[in-house]
Amino acid sequence: MPHKLLKINMKNILLLIGFTAIATMSFAQQSMNISHQGTNPISITVQVGEDITFIYGGGGAHPMTEGWQDGSVSTPEAFATQTVTSSSPTTTFQMAVPGHYVFHCNTNPGNQNNWGTIIVEGSVIGIEEASSSFINVFPNPAQDVITIEGNKEGKAVITDINGKIVMRDLSTTISISALPNGTYFINNEGVSTVFIKQ
Repeated sequence: MPHKLLKINMKNILLLIGFTAIATMSFAQQSMNISHQGTNPISITVQVGEDITFIYGGGGAHPMTEGWQDGSVSTPEAFATQTVTSSSPTTTFQMAVPGHYVFHCNTNPGNQNNWGTIIVEGSVIGIEEASSSFINVFPNPAQDVITIEGNKEGKAVITDINGKIVMRDLSTTISISALPNGTYFINNEGVSTVFIKQ
């Protein structure tokens, strides 16, 4: 009887360890499969500092680099090139600044199937940045007018969810009544925040 009880307990322990490992791998990172047929999924949302993995899915080298061929760019900073190949089939990286990052495969930049998006949510990582730079917006959500705290020298810009600049050279209090309802980013010298226009 003691051996039977020991076997059941060991089996349960091994199952628990296996499920824990699978759960950890599933929730600890986001991944995108990169091939000439396309990027899958085409968009992911992660938290600041969360692992992002690009996985080689076939074809030649895939240097995934900044921007889209329609002129869309990442905000608040450029996407750093990440490359996967048959000899280096995965690359894992993190994003330290919240924002909206767009990228394409530089091997075939016109192939819209290989245009991707990473939305990074959360707070900026870094003690120096956090203590010396901030940007807040209120009210949030807003309908007509917003106030921007931390807008250094009026250099903040507002971009839409696709990274297109929709307003620039902003003062502290601005009218957003002409903007369509949606989610927007306010970016100022590497610091960003999100607000919603209703």
